[in-house]
Amino acid sequence: MTRWIDNLMRYDDEAAAVAALAHLRAGDVWTAPVVPVVVVYANAVYGEPDPETGDAPLITPAIVADGHWMITVTDGPDADLLDREECRLATDRAAAVAGEPFGLLCREAPEVIDAVLRIEPLFGGSAYPFGNLVMIV
Repeated sequence: MTRWIDNLMRYDDEAAAVAALAHLRAGDVWTAPVVPVVVVYANAVYGEPDPETGDAPLITPAIVADGHWMITVTDGPDADLLDREECRLATDRAAAVAGEPFGLLCREAPEVIDAVLRIEPLFGGSAYPFGNLVMIV
């Protein structure tokens, strides 16, 4: 049975990610499910739209995490990825969907993880209750 683990990785930039995960690439193509993502802490806030143009002024920009973030999906826990400092969070997708504890590894402070509003895009079938990380004991 497949046990999908989503590994949230953070690198300084894309080149560092490509170099660090070269074993997951064949030339310029990822050989494993890997997708760059944006980690969002707060949505942008806009003012009232202009009645003529429909344009709304930006009041506060979105707050996003710095660095190059990506999710690497593995079939079960991958010891190599979990041992890397760049692996900031590893979660069990099926456990989250079932409402069970789903955190396998977390290298971020709980208040940082709890502040995440969303991660986009997420793989289909992911249903994480953002702001409510529950670790598997």
